[in-house]
Amino acid sequence: MKVVFRLRTPSSPNSGIELDFSNKVFKNRRFKYGTSEVIPTKHWNQRTMRANIGKSSGSLYQSLINTNRKLDSLEIKLLNYMREYPATTAKTLKEHLEDETGVTELKVQKEKNNEEELFAFLDNMISDNSDLKPNTIKGKRQTVNTLKSFQKDKKIDVNFETFDFLIFKKFKRYLTKDRDFRPNTVWKHVKDLKALMREAEKNKRTVHPDYRLGDFTAKEVETEKISLTDAEIDSLIDLNLGSSGLGRSRDLFVIGALTGLRYSDFSTLKKEDIVHENDGDYIVKRQVKTSRIVKIPIASKVKAILNKYDGSPPPTVAPQVMNRNIKRICEVAGIDHADLVTTHTARRSFATNAYRDEENIPIIDIMMITGHKTEVEFLKYIVISPEEHAMRLARKYKRFS
Repeated sequence: MKVVFRLRTPSSPNSGIELDFSNKVFKNRRFKYGTSEVIPTKHWNQRTMRANIGKSSGSLYQSLINTNRKLDSLEIKLLNYMREYPATTAKTLKEHLEDETGVTELKVQKEKNNEEELFAFLDNMISDNSDLKPNTIKGKRQTVNTLKSFQKDKKIDVNFETFDFLIFKKFKRYLTKDRDFRPNTVWKHVKDLKALMREAEKNKRTVHPDYRLGDFTAKEVETEKISLTDAEIDSLIDLNLGSSGLGRSRDLFVIGALTGLRYSDFSTLKKEDIVHENDGDYIVKRQVKTSRIVKIPIASKVKAILNKYDGSPPPTVAPQVMNRNIKRICEVAGIDHADLVTTHTARRSFATNAYRDEENIPIIDIMMITGHKTEVEFLKYIVISPEEHAMRLARKYKRFS
């Protein structure tokens, strides 16, 4: 009687381990039993039929030692049972091993369902976290969906227990080469992936320790910041675009540029967010990202846009469509770097132009709308040249001298 252990999928980066046993009682038919063990294939020694612990360290080293102990124990249990009950059937032997090991389901079945279990767990974990903002939830779901696509396109089983540095490199290459994501999109997905792995570990899921490595990351690239001047915003308003998709995109962008609202806020404005008071009209809106309520005076140019839609905000436009439209609109208006303008440019333009209007709008009032907690953060956000900063400071010195 000889017990053989072999990898179930030796060509994969990680594989389950299968017990293979033949005996005359079974008419020389093989008895196969899926263990509950999964290891990186590079650490498997085919000759000894055990995990090779020589080139491992840390938690992986301990994990491989535990795997070998379990395989040793399983082999002893099987041989002892066969000596005591030599006429047993394959079914009875399987039931005995399940009772002894507590593994009531063959690993092959668990491997088939493993990814579904992981993704269901991630979906529940995201949904159950009441502290997450809607945009954060959306971002994490996008990362989970990207992991599903990676699994499907590359035929690699995704589970956190075996998601080591080698699989991470393949995932990053997939984002960069196959999906052609920009560096900051790759950075965002990697950041969310690591956050999900940390949360999974907190929830007692087994997670491969490689995610803590310093190289398990992606580089965030500082993109060129751009804002539109008041004159450039006026050039957008002057375009005759009607109420088409381009017109609605332009109108929403201008509202953002004259109120400082984020896309998530100006694209979801409702008529009830428009409040009429004795001293003027205001937008009173609970911000999606921060849950803070802001109250912003409605400028005459914004009021003119609302009047086009019978006093209501323009209908929403999907962010991808609006980003595409606003680039075209800025190009028609003759604005430099039109290809860099996005929905977020509206908010940055508001902050920058309001900062330039130093005589009328204190920085603290601008920060109440933008949500920046410190003046240092705010000054990094706006698009002001060092020369403009120096001139502003000089004017302050002049007033106080």
